[in-house]
Amino acid sequence: MKRYFQEALGDEFSSGEYPANENQYYPKDSMSLAIDRPKKQFKASSTESSMYLLGFKQILSTVLGHESHLLAQEELSVIDKFKILSCDEQYLFVRLFMRKRDKWFRVAQLNYPDCQNIAESCAGLRKSGFFVDDNSISIEELLEIMTSEELRTVARSSKIKGKSRKEVIDSIICLSRKQSVLHTDGQLFLSFNGIGNLNNQTKQLKKQILYYSGSCVKPEKSVVELFHRIHVVYFRSTMYDEHSLTSLILVRINKTVYPSYQISRTSNVFESRSVLMEYVDALELCKKVLPLFEGPMLSNEEAFGTALDLFFNIYPKWLSYINCDMLKFANAFEEDKQHLYSFIFSYRPGAVYTYLIHKGTNILGKLRLVDLEIEVLDTLLAQNMYLIGKRGFWYNRKALLEGNYRTTEVSMLRTWRHRALCTCTHGVEDKNTHMKYQFVLQRRLSRLEKVLMVPEKDRRDFSYNFQNKPSNITIYGKRKDLKDKSQQRTLWLTSKGDVLTVEQFAAEYYTSLGWSTVHSESGIFLTLFALVFWDIIFMDIPGVFQSAFQSAPLDLSTDLFFSAREFAIRERLAEVECGYTGQYVKDVYTRESESQPVCIGLQWVYSLEMLLSVTHCIPGKGLASIFHAMAQDYKNASSGMPDLCLWNSNTKNFLLSEVKSDNDRLSEPQKFWIDLLLSASLPVEVCHVLTDTDKISL
Repeated sequence: MKRYFQEALGDEFSSGEYPANENQYYPKDSMSLAIDRPKKQFKASSTESSMYLLGFKQILSTVLGHESHLLAQEELSVIDKFKILSCDEQYLFVRLFMRKRDKWFRVAQLNYPDCQNIAESCAGLRKSGFFVDDNSISIEELLEIMTSEELRTVARSSKIKGKSRKEVIDSIICLSRKQSVLHTDGQLFLSFNGIGNLNNQTKQLKKQILYYSGSCVKPEKSVVELFHRIHVVYFRSTMYDEHSLTSLILVRINKTVYPSYQISRTSNVFESRSVLMEYVDALELCKKVLPLFEGPMLSNEEAFGTALDLFFNIYPKWLSYINCDMLKFANAFEEDKQHLYSFIFSYRPGAVYTYLIHKGTNILGKLRLVDLEIEVLDTLLAQNMYLIGKRGFWYNRKALLEGNYRTTEVSMLRTWRHRALCTCTHGVEDKNTHMKYQFVLQRRLSRLEKVLMVPEKDRRDFSYNFQNKPSNITIYGKRKDLKDKSQQRTLWLTSKGDVLTVEQFAAEYYTSLGWSTVHSESGIFLTLFALVFWDIIFMDIPGVFQSAFQSAPLDLSTDLFFSAREFAIRERLAEVECGYTGQYVKDVYTRESESQPVCIGLQWVYSLEMLLSVTHCIPGKGLASIFHAMAQDYKNASSGMPDLCLWNSNTKNFLLSEVKSDNDRLSEPQKFWIDLLLSASLPVEVCHVLTDTDKISL
């Protein structure tokens, strides 16, 4: 979605900026949450009708109308103060609020032609407490917003040398920390103010730099945090997003159209202000901690230590949240409101902390803290509120540790493998274990039964899922020599000298055999899923459509999506199996293609003719199995499908091909999809692409 925003708004968005002049656009008059199709545009003439300001006010109005109980009296007072600002002041605040957080701006460089007097508006915002003036700016922050030429000028006047921008900045900062001040007459002395406090060079340098930069402002931190919280409430954010207002802006400039659906905004998603505050704090913590937990930054011992310390700080807080939430969940749960309660609980801080703990087990694994990781996995499995879709992953990881890493003592190995067997059994029998992990656990369980020599009559039979194997073919070609040896993707040369990726090279081979070919991976199937299940995706379910700017229901990536619509989903799957896919694709595509609304997974680059050709060749049973996996676990099922989708409209044949160059192996998601596709009787092929020299050596 972010990439779509960048394409729609152009380079200005990618650099964190937004179009300065918006007179070419006219915002919608309505402040309601109704979803309208694009209307004729007219020119606006002032900040009062700015799409940015009207969008911002729409968010405030909605939250105040439905969830004002989440705001303290002093916060309501801040909003009241915002309302009485001039339109130019409101507009300028919103524009800077939408830009990079906690950043200083040079007043002279703010360029918003719609704002009549920027300097005057900045002064008004400083006076009212919405902007901070440059008295509090640090020397480091000030240097960051200077141009390179200005820095060189400051460096020359201070007799500082440095080649790069960083060297100059570091030298100026070093100079600012010295307590001596050298006057022009060469006298070196310590300078004190009237009450005996030592002055340092910072004030002198700061005054000198401000001479070049001019006045600077920054949105007040507490005000920014307040409005970000309001955005979290409005958009029901589950990840921290500083550009959430962008979706509303894109609608106003007719860059984006959202599907039609019934908005059912609820006022009890956050039960209190304290829960909201803790939830937002958890989102911010998640944004800071995830890079450490997910691996790329774990390059040295110090980074591992920092990550482990963070995990140990988070763990007791998580346990506290889990214990409290499980009690609340048990007391509040009512069968006829199962989906709504589960949905509301996904917006508690405990949900975010559970995600952090799940990611944090990566640290425990890398440090081989096996006992601790097993304990954490047991605790994750003991709760049934958060990340239910990951239960299969936790079972499998726990069984792996128990069977392979818990002990090296021969006398205890059999005992721990029996525990691993029990873990696999529990996982297979758990109704919340998704199809993806069912296959993995079934394989592991079968291996453990063989190792432990469980009698044949007592073994579980999963052979029906693994009877078929993908066929393998090998094609040969000439690989292009790469100057950059670190580049992992191989490039291949055709007989005409064209340079192709390995997937394109394989696609050309299949095309020569008469196949229609598209390199789509999951893309074409996600598009078909969106079209066939359109009315189910946008079904009126309480709480899942809280704003007019959603490309999917809020519960799509959770287990709640399937459970809340199970009857409709199973009925549609039966229709798909019976061959009605093409009719759904044709009806929805014809109705929606003119406005091309943003729907998750749907790529309008595929023509209706192509989609219908594919659906006419795919066996209904196989397509229903694919859709079932997506409906049950959309997030995990959205990736990993074979690279190439192949069909022959004349013979009605269909094939999926996973393309591999040398030293390339199947990933776990790819193995899952191959198992699923084969179990549904869909043909799958692994196409190995090797060089001509490999052929000679063979």
